[in-house]
Amino acid sequence: MRKDIVVVGAVCGILAPIIWFVFYLIAWSQSPWYELGGHYLSDLGVGEGAWAFNTGAVIAGYLAIPFSIGLWVTLRPGWLPLIGSAVGIVTGILLMCVGIFTEDYGSLHFVVSVLFFAFAAFFQIIMACPLIQNPKTKTVGWVVTIIMLITVFTVGLIPPVPVPLLETIAVFEILIWTLVVAALLLFISTRDIKRPIPASAPEKTTISS
Repeated sequence: MRKDIVVVGAVCGILAPIIWFVFYLIAWSQSPWYELGGHYLSDLGVGEGAWAFNTGAVIAGYLAIPFSIGLWVTLRPGWLPLIGSAVGIVTGILLMCVGIFTEDYGSLHFVVSVLFFAFAAFFQIIMACPLIQNPKTKTVGWVVTIIMLITVFTVGLIPPVPVPLLETIAVFEILIWTLVVAALLLFISTRDIKRPIPASAPEKTTISS
């Protein structure tokens, strides 16, 4: 059961960024005015390709929930993985809200968008320590944590960069983090399943005289 939860979570974690990116490209292709880094991503949620962008956000947010649970099952025990998983679940719900409460909703969309980025960053920060401490995820944990810290530094401390571009950088870092960690979970969970079971030694037989 434990491995099943991890496998399902890992697959969902891999599909979430891929599905979001595919629907993002569809929305972009249907919105000739959109400029990468020049417009907010959510601008696509009210344009010609709104159906694609919002659908991608809702599906990806939904898939983030089992991914967060699978990550907790892999990294437990301890409070940090549990808290991080709860934050990840809320992050997925907020992403779904971004696709539901579009820019047409005004300040409500702004609130859920800001909360999404805040919780996504909090999720990665909380999970950094368990990922690095776990022998099975240590190397990848360091890699994704360094990428996350570089992104936080870029987004938070470089003033002249336009805000839409910073938002785009942050989103793609979240996508990469999720994809890499989910792929690692899938590798870990399937490695033991595929490992051959050693044949049992033949039973000794005694011959009575």
